[in-house]
Amino acid sequence: MARTWAEIKKLKPTMVERRLIRACRKGEPCKLGDDRPEGADPARTIRADILRYLILGGCDGCRTHEWGAQLLGGYIDGELDLSFATARGAIILADCRFARPPRLIYAKLEILTLHGSALPGLNAQGIQVTGTVFLRNGFSAEGRVSLSGATIGGQLDCTEGRFQNSDGHALNAEGIQVTGSVFLHNGFTAKGEVRLSAATIGGQLDCDGGHFQNSDGSALNAQGIQVTGSVFLRNGFTAEGGVSLAAATIGGQLACTGGRFQNSDGHALNTEGIQVTGDVLLSNGFSAEGEVSLSGATIGGQLGCEGGTFQKSNGNALIAQRLRVTEGFLWRKASVPQGTIYLASAHVGDLVDDLQSWPEGGRIYLDGFTYDRISAAFTDSRERLEWLKRGTVWNDEFFPQPYAQLAKMLREMGHDRGARDVLVEQGQLIRLHAYRRAQKAGSIGQMLYPARLLWSALQRWIVGYGYKPFRSVIAAGLLWIIATGLGYKAWDSNAMVPNSDVILTSPGWQALADQPGPAKNWTAEGAPGQDWEVFNSLAWGFDVVVPIIQVGQIEAWAPSTTRGFWGQAAWWGRWGLSVAGWVVIALATAAVTGIIRRE
Repeated sequence: MARTWAEIKKLKPTMVERRLIRACRKGEPCKLGDDRPEGADPARTIRADILRYLILGGCDGCRTHEWGAQLLGGYIDGELDLSFATARGAIILADCRFARPPRLIYAKLEILTLHGSALPGLNAQGIQVTGTVFLRNGFSAEGRVSLSGATIGGQLDCTEGRFQNSDGHALNAEGIQVTGSVFLHNGFTAKGEVRLSAATIGGQLDCDGGHFQNSDGSALNAQGIQVTGSVFLRNGFTAEGGVSLAAATIGGQLACTGGRFQNSDGHALNTEGIQVTGDVLLSNGFSAEGEVSLSGATIGGQLGCEGGTFQKSNGNALIAQRLRVTEGFLWRKASVPQGTIYLASAHVGDLVDDLQSWPEGGRIYLDGFTYDRISAAFTDSRERLEWLKRGTVWNDEFFPQPYAQLAKMLREMGHDRGARDVLVEQGQLIRLHAYRRAQKAGSIGQMLYPARLLWSALQRWIVGYGYKPFRSVIAAGLLWIIATGLGYKAWDSNAMVPNSDVILTSPGWQALADQPGPAKNWTAEGAPGQDWEVFNSLAWGFDVVVPIIQVGQIEAWAPSTTRGFWGQAAWWGRWGLSVAGWVVIALATAAVTGIIRRE
C-alpha cells in the first residue's frame, strides 16, 4: 500500500486520479459523473491504493485538506482497506461503485458517507465514527454489511438503502453503539437478516416503511437492544420472517401501527421480556401472521391492539403470559381469524374491550388474568359471562379464577347484582366439572352423577350457590302457594277431616260423616265441632311447608284419601311439600352461614 507521495508517483496516477488528488488537496469534491457507474470506466476509475492514501491524509508531499476525501460518481478498483487506520476529515464516497468489499475494521473516522453507492459487501466491524454514517439514498450492497461492535457518535442513516445477502446477514450491527438515531425507513430494503441484537441507541430506532425479508429465519433481530427513544415499526413496515425484540429496553414507545409481520411457522413478533416505558401499539391495521409474544413484558403505558389482526394457523396468535401493563389494555375491533389468545397470569390496569373481538370456540386462555378496572367497556353480566365462557375451559379442565376476578371488579365498580350472577355461574361450573370428573372416575361416580346434578341444580335455583339466599324466600313462597291451594281445594271439595281418631269415631261426627260437607257442618255454629280448630288454607299450607314452625293446622286437619281426587292430591302432596320445605330451609341456612360458598 502506498504511504508516501513518492510511492504514489510510482503508481503513475491517471488524469482522473490526478484530478481527485487536486480536489482533495483543496478540500473540494471531485465529481466524475452525475450517476453511479455501471462498471469499470477509465474516465471514472480510481485505484483503491490512491484513494486510501488520500483518505488517510496523504503526506508532507501531498497533504489532504481537513475536509477529507470527497468523490462522486467514481469506480473504485481494488480493495479499499482502512482497517485500524485513522482517516483525515470526512469520507464522502457518493454514487460510487466498488469492485471489491471495503474493509474498515476498527477504523477511526469523522464521517462516513456512502449514499447512492454500490458495494459487494462492507466489513466495518468495530469502526469508530465521531459523526454520522450515511448508507442511504440508493445505497446498495449485494453481500454482507457488518457494523458489529461499531461506535457512532451521530446517526446511522440507511434511508432508502438496499441490503441483500440471502445466505446470512444483510446488515449486521450487533452490539453497535449509536449516540443518535438509527434510520432503516422510507424504502429501506433488506433481503437477509438485519441484526441489531445488544445494540445501544441513544435516539430512536425508526423502521417506518422499511421492508425486511428473510424467510429462513429472523428478518429483524434486535434482541436485547437498548433504545433511549422510541421504536417505530409502522406505516408500511413489512417483515417476511421473524422480528425479535426480546429482552429489549425502550425508553419511549414501541409503535407497530399499520405494520405487517409475517412468519407463519414461528414468531411474527417476539417481545418476550421487553421493557417499554411508554405505549406498545399493535393497532390500526397492524397484522401478524404467526405468533405475537408479549410474555414477561413490562409496559409502562398502554397496550393498544385496537383494529389489529392476529392469526396463527396452529398455536398462539397472541401469548402474553405474565405480561404487566401499567395503564390500559385496549382490545377493541381486533380480529383473530386463527389461533388462540393466551393471557395466563397477565395483569393490566384498565381493561378496555368489546365482546366481538374475543374469539369463540375455546380460543382464549384467561386463567390468572387480572385487571384493576373495566373501563369504557361492557359490564353487563350476561355478556361478560359469555366472554368467560370462551376462556375458562382448557383441555376439558375448568379454571374458576377468571370468574372470581370479574366478580371482584364488578363489585368494586358497584355492580353487585352482576357480581352475584358471575359467582352463581362459577358455582355451577365448579360443581358440573367436579361431577364430570367423578363420573369418569368409576362406576360409583357414574351412579351418583344424576343425583349430584340434581343437588347442584337445587343449590343454584334456590340459593344461587349461597350468593343469592333471598331466592329461598321465593322458593318457600311458591311451595306455600301450592300447599295453600291443595288445602283449599281439599276443604272446598269436602275432602278435609279432623285429624283425630277420637273425633272420627264420635257419635257427633258419625251422624254427619255420610252427608255432603261433613267438616263444614260439623264445625258450624251449634254443631258438635264448633269449638274445634277453625280450618284456614293459608295456615295449613304454612304448616305443611315450614314444619319447624307449627300453627296447629296439620295437627287439627288432614286430607282424606277416600273423599275424591283432591283428598288424595292433598294427602300425597303434603309429604312432597314438607320434604321440599325442609330442603329450602336447609339450603337457606347453609347460604346464610356461608357453608355452601365454602363447599
